[in-house]
Amino acid sequence: MPAGGEGVSSAACETLCLKADQTVVVCATDPAQYPANFFRCFTRDDCTRQCKEQSDPKDPDTCFFGIEQPKSCLPGHHYCYRNDKPYTLAYGIPEQGGASPTGQKVADVGEFINLMYKFLLWGGVTIAIVMIMIGGFKMVLSATTDKVKGGKEQIRNAVIGLVLLIMSGLILQTVNPQLLSLTPPKLPMLKTVDFLGAGQGCEELFKAGNIEIDASVPAGKQEKISNLGSKQCGSVAAIRAKAGKTAIPAGSTCTYTKCPGVKMCLPNGDKSLCLSCGELNASLNEGIPSASSCEKLKKPDLPDEKTDVAGVTKPVERNYCFYTHDPGLIIDDWKNVAGVIGVGAVTYLTGGLTLPLLLGAGATVASYIPDLMKGTCAELILDCRKITSCVQYDEVKAENENEEQELNDLYISSTFGSVNLETICQEDPCKVGTFAQPCKYNASKSSCLSDEEKKDQEKIDESSRGATFGRKAGL
Repeated sequence: MPAGGEGVSSAACETLCLKADQTVVVCATDPAQYPANFFRCFTRDDCTRQCKEQSDPKDPDTCFFGIEQPKSCLPGHHYCYRNDKPYTLAYGIPEQGGASPTGQKVADVGEFINLMYKFLLWGGVTIAIVMIMIGGFKMVLSATTDKVKGGKEQIRNAVIGLVLLIMSGLILQTVNPQLLSLTPPKLPMLKTVDFLGAGQGCEELFKAGNIEIDASVPAGKQEKISNLGSKQCGSVAAIRAKAGKTAIPAGSTCTYTKCPGVKMCLPNGDKSLCLSCGELNASLNEGIPSASSCEKLKKPDLPDEKTDVAGVTKPVERNYCFYTHDPGLIIDDWKNVAGVIGVGAVTYLTGGLTLPLLLGAGATVASYIPDLMKGTCAELILDCRKITSCVQYDEVKAENENEEQELNDLYISSTFGSVNLETICQEDPCKVGTFAQPCKYNASKSSCLSDEEKKDQEKIDESSRGATFGRKAGL
């Protein structure tokens, strides 16, 4: 586009191009409108390559590159056509009274109809001639006037039919010769294009070896560098398919996701971040935590290890990075503050979210709302080598950069977060429960217990109550 053409309408764009003595192909406001993205436009090499890729190696197709330059394609880009393969007829069609051929082939349905037309035409002519001969015999051999008259009538009708058959072909030939050939129109092929997945970073795409930096883009615009530097998290590169590889849409870009160490990338242009799970919390100004962003920061699980039993594996480490509104992971020193001022049973409704808030002792409800509504990411690491019973899930800590909470202290509600002691107990990621003794969440005790552990706990509680009663009675 010539200078001054940025952000103008299609009509104004066309006017600017014509004033600059340039050929108008299209006035695009989006990469999808680029002429190179028109799926019927091929280079000669692309036409040959795609024809070869999409044909059967045992019976390869042949294609030809269009001669005319389509107005919708860039110079040098034409339509690509596939030559039709001939079809073998199950029953051959005789031509001009010949024998029925075996293995007869036709190029397309038009040729088949043309053969059928000629066959029926010659058949009609043959029948008309036979009828004329029969009428002549009737006239010669008839002894009565009525039979002679019938023979003349038959000859006249046969001649009329013969003339109509001959004239039909002549009329069609006069109106349009193509009506007799019935050649179907050639439809151009559609170009195969790879659409890049939204989750694929530049590093992954370059490693696959199918794309490269788009050298047709000016050097200064080949990469939009993020605040973290060139080829770092958030930087955007202009890319194209390598020669001989399947095309990608013109104007395609990819985003770098490289971060130092074990941190993960949250690309956002000039506000891109390299974070660990615990760093994306309510106190962070640049990034807003969400379920999807927290999920991206999850560390990979360690591979399972084999046990002594053949074919059986045991989890080693299960990692979670989850989004939560739990106050214990957002408000500083939640336990101590709660112990001083108490936790009200009142709930505060805002934005469809129900949250218990602190009341009294000078605390103001409004001061906690922004961070509670913003939420936070929290990391949970389950070292399955140290977890051997269901109850040990209780004291595993979920934490971020600012706060930490044991699982049995987190609120049990999907309103606060997708991970809590109940969900972990039901999932049993370390597989410490068995079919006979599965892990079950006990709401009254806020604990994860198997049936056997529950009975043991009840015995302990009963003994504790008995000892307390004995002390009170002075026994």
